[in-house]
Parts: sequence; structure tokens; C-alpha cells
Amino acid sequence: MQPADLGAQEVVVGPGARFSIGGVLSRSFAAWKRNWPFLLVVAAFAQLPGFLVSVTLNPGSNVFSPAFRLQTALDSILGYVATGLVTVSVLNQLRGRPRDNRRSLSVGTSRLRPLLGTAIGTGFLTGLLTLLLVVPGLIAMIRWVLVGPIVILEPHVLPRDRSSALTSGHRWEIFGLFAVYWGALLVVVTAVSAGAGFLATMLGHREELEDSFLVAAITALPGPLFVSFESVLEVVLYEQLRAEKEGVDVTQLAAIFE
Repeated sequence: MQPADLGAQEVVVGPGARFSIGGVLSRSFAAWKRNWPFLLVVAAFAQLPGFLVSVTLNPGSNVFSPAFRLQTALDSILGYVATGLVTVSVLNQLRGRPRDNRRSLSVGTSRLRPLLGTAIGTGFLTGLLTLLLVVPGLIAMIRWVLVGPIVILEPHVLPRDRSSALTSGHRWEIFGLFAVYWGALLVVVTAVSAGAGFLATMLGHREELEDSFLVAAITALPGPLFVSFESVLEVVLYEQLRAEKEGVDVTQLAAIFE
């Protein structure tokens, strides 16, 4: 059933709070730890299409291959969708209330059409800017990082414009945060990939195993872990930025679902 009007524009504005990267990280870790099984399952489903592309078409390390681009596009688009699906659950946790994962999925799926449309458009534009000129692509990623929660919480606004407005003034801080995140992801994926290659060597069939489903599955293991945390991070960023710029606290944000 379609939920009642969830428009965040109708939330009463309360006292503001100062945005800080430390606060975002600490609250994100706390929320992730309290609900990681649900978050991992959602992230795993979001990563599954990209994984199937990788094992079926075997793009390897060629970042210019159509298969690699398709895998990257699917991961990017469905990452936004994953954030939308967990938004309500994360908000409930941030306000200290019992998580309602079923309700979170219900609200997210009720917004699935605009969520997918926004995700596809944002992923396409970001990918295009990244292919043409890397720096504008990175800028776009940071400007539009909040579109997932916005589609769920503010259905009557233009998500990319709204995200640009909320991130304005804090984009360098957010870029630094995601640079650390992307760096950690690269290190972990590289280490796991090296471990998978070592396993193939130990088993004595390196050439056959390097391109096997088993090695691909092992290499893909960090993906859902990082995507699940990123989903929480984006919701917390949205909440913190609204608290500073508009005085809306998490209790008021979550109250629109009641």
C-alpha cells in the first residue's frame, strides 16, 4: 500500500546543529553495527547484477571494456537504490527507536520508480562526466551523493538540485570523507584479490582458478560490506546537513513516516 504523504517539506524546523565529519562517521558506524545483517543483505542484492556481469562477461582489469562499464554502471545505480531502501531503518536507529526493516523496505519500494529513475539519470550523468573529464565526474558524485535519501524523504523536489543545495559549503569535507572511503575499498579489494590469487596458486591450478566463479566470488566479498556502510553514511550525511542548514533533527525527519 502506498504510504501517506511523506513530504519532508512539511517537517517543522527546529534548532540547528553543527555538521562535522567526525560526527557523521561515529554515528554511521554505530548505526551500521546495530543493523549490519539487514544492511548487508540489501547491499548484496544491489551488487548481485554487477557481479553476474563480471563472472559472465569477464571484463577483467580492462576499465575501457563494455563489460566493465556495464558492471560499474549497475553498481552505481543500484547503490543509490540500496540507500533508498534502508533510509527509514537508519533514521529509526539514529533517533534511538527499534529498527523497522520491513517498513523501510515498504517505503523504499513504494518509491521504487522515482528512485530507479533518479539513480539511472544520476549514474548516467556522473559516468559521462567521469569519462569525458574525471574531475567533473568526481564533483558530480559529491554534489549528488544525497539523492537516495532525498527521493524517499522529499518526493516533491528535484533530487539532484536538492542534493547540490544541501552539500554546498561542505563539499571538500565530503570529498575527503569519500576519498578515505574509496581508498580503503581499493586497499581491501586489492588485498582480497591477491589472497584469491594466492589461493589459486596453492591449489596448483592458478590459470584455471584465476577466472573461476570461486575466485570472482571471493574478490567480490568486500563489495556488500562497503556498500552497506556507504548507504548508512549517505543517510547520516543527509540528516546532519539538514540539521545544520534547516534545523531539522532526526526525530522530526523520522516522524513523517508515522
